[in-house]
Amino acid sequence: MLPREIADHRTEILNLANRFGIADVRLFGSRAPGTAMAYSVVEFAAKMRTGCSLLALMRFEKLPTALLR
Repeated sequence: MLPREIADHRTEILNLANRFGIADVRLFGSRAPGTAMAYSVVEFAAKMRTGCSLLALMRFEKLPTALLR
């Protein structure tokens, strides 16, 4: 089960991923099992679609964290 702050924005995160050519987004780190502390970062792993640029991945990288603030 996803932590609430991630679950509340799941659709937005997946839509952003699709817009930037990201095929698969996974939450990992301490937030995935729900053991995060207040200072823990949000960590995502992502698969890039063929043709997706590194620049697009870098742009996407900042957006989910901004949603969660």
